[in-house]
Amino acid sequence: SMAADTGAFVVVWQTNPTGKAVQVAGQLFDPTGARVGGEFRVGSVVAGSWLALPHVAMAPHGSFVVVWQEPDPNDASTLRILGQRFTALGKTLGPTFWISEGLRGPQRFPGVACDPHGNFVVTWNDDQGLGVTTARLYHANGVPVRLPVALTQGILQEDALVAFGWNGTFAIAWTESYPVDIAHLRRFSASPGEEICQYSNGEFDCYTGRSGEIPTIRHPFGGRPGDIALLGDIDGDGRADPCVFRSGTFLCDTGHDSGTTGVAVAFGQDGDVPFLADVDGDGKADPCVYRNGHFLCSTRHDGVADFDLAFGAPGDVPLLGDIDGDGRADPCVFRAGTFLCDTHHDGVADVVIPFGHPGDSPLLGDFDGDGRADPCVLAEGLQCDTAHDGKPGGTLLIPSRLRTMFGNLDGL
Repeated sequence: SMAADTGAFVVVWQTNPTGKAVQVAGQLFDPTGARVGGEFRVGSVVAGSWLALPHVAMAPHGSFVVVWQEPDPNDASTLRILGQRFTALGKTLGPTFWISEGLRGPQRFPGVACDPHGNFVVTWNDDQGLGVTTARLYHANGVPVRLPVALTQGILQEDALVAFGWNGTFAIAWTESYPVDIAHLRRFSASPGEEICQYSNGEFDCYTGRSGEIPTIRHPFGGRPGDIALLGDIDGDGRADPCVFRSGTFLCDTGHDSGTTGVAVAFGQDGDVPFLADVDGDGKADPCVYRNGHFLCSTRHDGVADFDLAFGAPGDVPLLGDIDGDGRADPCVFRAGTFLCDTHHDGVADVVIPFGHPGDSPLLGDFDGDGRADPCVLAEGLQCDTAHDGKPGGTLLIPSRLRTMFGNLDGL
């Protein structure tokens, strides 16, 4: 694997000099092909004769990640997937980490890829799931985004190949050998900020990158006349759920199985402006509505308004988003080209950001992935003020006539 910025590269392999124990080894090289330092060792020496199948991915600046398979110490008949991070000089970063934790049965054929920021994704075959290709996404600092996720369906899937794109997507290719051999390729989102989604004709179309390419996630849900599309993590599993507000009821596809309602919360009434936002900071998006100058939310999801905050004036466009990054969604309004937000939740606007123009369609969402909702407007495409200084910091050329929203739909 090569560092795009420097041309340095690294090679890994397994070593078994005595025939009685296996360890992963590696070697760094400079852009000319000259060795940098000596061979380095990865992980522990494990007795037996087994295949480690190590893979390595190097970030543009030279740090790298090695992944491999080895016998489970609690069950030598099965395998697990491990990883180790290294600096650009080949020094270990933190301890060896268990990637396939929580999964039973053989975990085999690891692969790994880095994005331009050093975030990385590890893929492997979960043989307990009949060879289902599984993945786990990590931040550049080695912190996992979430537990392992099954990426594919089907049976008898062979060794997958993975590549991480510059635009917040990764792609995997694999062969499914039943009932006949078929090669597959599929892209997945792993964007640094929330996905930007639009709703039309009963389908959520989501952009994982920031260049206005063809939507990479398509998820059907709702579609009845009068449905208002929403995205929010209503069940707290780390994924934004496709939802609609229909005749005073929030309906959400928490199973992400393309059309089945997993959660229904009766809250609000026709004529309300609906939202899904975590106003109390418990990790779950709350059903909320804006009515007669008040933000009303049911934080217990029982249909009772236990959050009631008066904010805004007639003619304002109401919004909810975590503008200050404290984990709670803040009541905001868009008024004559200015975003006004109440981060203290006391009815007073303590954040004022001029951005956009009267008549623009405003929204709030984390465009740049820094944990704060950014003021955005739909005019000629989408423009977002990522620095919160009144200047455009991110743009996306998407249709401005469709309902647009932000959400981490796949949870990666």
